[in-house]
Amino acid sequence: MKVLDKNYTDKRYTDSLYYSFAGYPATFFKKDTVVTRKVETLPMTDTAVKPEYKMVDTSKYFDYNDTDYIIHTGNGGFDYLNYEIDPARIKAIWNKRFNNTIIATKEFEERLQYIHGLCDQKYLAAYLEGLNKPLHEIDKAIADNSSGDIKKKFVEFAARKDGKVIIAEGMQQQLSNYFQKKYEAYQQAAIKTRSKYEGELNRLNTIADAKKREQSLKDLVRENENFQQEFCINLADAYQQIGIKRSCNDTIIPPATPYYNTTINTTGWKNLDIYVFDATENRQSMTYTDPATGKIATLTYSEVTIQVENLSEYDKVLVYLLPDSLNSFQRVMQSGNLFKEKLNSLFKYDAVAIGYKKDKVFYANKKGIQPGSHQLRFSPQSEGELKKELNQYSKQVRRELQLELEYQLFAQQEQLRQVKILDDRTFMGNVGAAIFKCWMEGEGTRFERAVTPK
Repeated sequence: MKVLDKNYTDKRYTDSLYYSFAGYPATFFKKDTVVTRKVETLPMTDTAVKPEYKMVDTSKYFDYNDTDYIIHTGNGGFDYLNYEIDPARIKAIWNKRFNNTIIATKEFEERLQYIHGLCDQKYLAAYLEGLNKPLHEIDKAIADNSSGDIKKKFVEFAARKDGKVIIAEGMQQQLSNYFQKKYEAYQQAAIKTRSKYEGELNRLNTIADAKKREQSLKDLVRENENFQQEFCINLADAYQQIGIKRSCNDTIIPPATPYYNTTINTTGWKNLDIYVFDATENRQSMTYTDPATGKIATLTYSEVTIQVENLSEYDKVLVYLLPDSLNSFQRVMQSGNLFKEKLNSLFKYDAVAIGYKKDKVFYANKKGIQPGSHQLRFSPQSEGELKKELNQYSKQVRRELQLELEYQLFAQQEQLRQVKILDDRTFMGNVGAAIFKCWMEGEGTRFERAVTPK
């Protein structure tokens, strides 16, 4: 906890965090994996039962993608996995009903830290099912069923010959029933809470995905309308240069690409349409000579480069051009540390940049921007100050840009939310690995973290 920079001195916090892992280990498998889990008790207990196999469908827990965790077992396939001790079991025994039993002794508490390292609930069950037995008898059974340092430790415990706490007749069964009831209740409560949390995350993810799709459609419509308006203005100007008066309403617009090429035997304005269309689409200068009159029509695009000071200090930076003759903005694409676009010589442009750093917004602009290189410097802006800055533009442009910035602010907040989710996942994974050491150390089983949980 200290290493993870959390409040490890607050017992309420650490206890709450520990108990939140009740039923948690199964959630670390792939979404569609069904794992066979073996549950059994030590052979020395009076209530020893035939091993029971339970199927754990992890799809109802966390929605991880398929390659998050890969399970390798010693026999080449899925077998059974002992991942205990479940914190719900520990919460169930820290109850006053277990006062005056071996569970409430300091000797048992000393053993409990080692029981966690055994990663199997049957060792805890040995003490719970043997409340009327001396501790050293249970210690020996555990030593006989373990190996390595753990075996050595429980041999030491057994050698101490710690005794028992006398309990009333029938109390063993009552406490066993009580423990099972509370354990299942705590486990289900934890799973339900976690499921509710995951459900809320999924709900927010759905909203974010819907907004992203909606914004993508808006961008497509805006870019198409911008192109049509710019093409119309370019074409009308080109006609004027060769002595033909035409407007957008009476100009025949060629079909959208892809289109069929064919030979047109008549000369004239149809050829000019194609020249202007291609030049507008590719944002390239053109020169056209009318074959009938010899008059020349030109269209000029020149590159502009915008550099934002201290670009790397911001989470996200967006640069926009605001043409005086269009009803919306044009977003400038980023190339390395620069933002590059080509300006139409028929338009006048302002440049606007918006930067995001966590939950703060920064603004910069430059009026009457010309081809060449420019540098913008951000200053922090409140929501009111940003709206005031945008009020200088036409109603249509202002509305389009405000809607764009509202979405980008949402997208920034959504990115911060996703970062926090990832941090929480990583933190829980680190804590889980510390609590359930058998995830990494189980005999014949190892876990490989392939990608980060989403």
